[in-house]
Amino acid sequence: PPAPTTPPAVASAPVVPPVQAPTAQTYTFPDGHLSFTYPVGWSIRADQGPFDPPGTAEASRIVTVFDAAGAEVARVFNGNYADGTGGIVDRTILDRAVVPGVRDTAGNQVEFGFSVNYAMNYDYNSENGGMPTASGRSDSPPFYVMDVRLPSELQAGVSSSGINQVRVPNGIMSAYAVFDPAKQPAFATPEAAKAWMGSTQYAQLKSMLLSLSYK
Repeated sequence: PPAPTTPPAVASAPVVPPVQAPTAQTYTFPDGHLSFTYPVGWSIRADQGPFDPPGTAEASRIVTVFDAAGAEVARVFNGNYADGTGGIVDRTILDRAVVPGVRDTAGNQVEFGFSVNYAMNYDYNSENGGMPTASGRSDSPPFYVMDVRLPSELQAGVSSSGINQVRVPNGIMSAYAVFDPAKQPAFATPEAAKAWMGSTQYAQLKSMLLSLSYK
């Protein structure tokens, strides 16, 4: 009988994985130390930041972040300048996470946080050496904070409002979300703020703040 024939092998085309479009872009401050990523479609504007002493202007930048609709949603500062005031608040922490790419000059971890804060009334009395003592929540609406700070500045319950200035080798870093100034408070209720945490914008802002990296 005739020998069986083997059909010629057909070469298969190599499977080329689809090219994934980038979903984030990176901004690095001029001196190369601090950087962060932000979504494609968003934009930034880098401006001269405050500085002290004279002669340190070049190392100070404040970067404003805008979403795809052009609304300001965040600011990131790096430079040799710091100021601020504080008070006593009753704070409920809605979300927090370690920022893996940043530690302060003492080696402490830095955290992302989202919280609702109620300003407190004060009593001044001689029993406390004339120092103010919190005596219950004020009638003012709560304020919401999403930023990056030391864990010691993000305490639940009645505590200092704290600051979001992180000391890094080249000066000070601060990074925080900017909520719509036309809305006071930013959210109608804490429940509305919790619902926003399930949104794409919340995920984008949190991812951006967690991406901060100091080298």
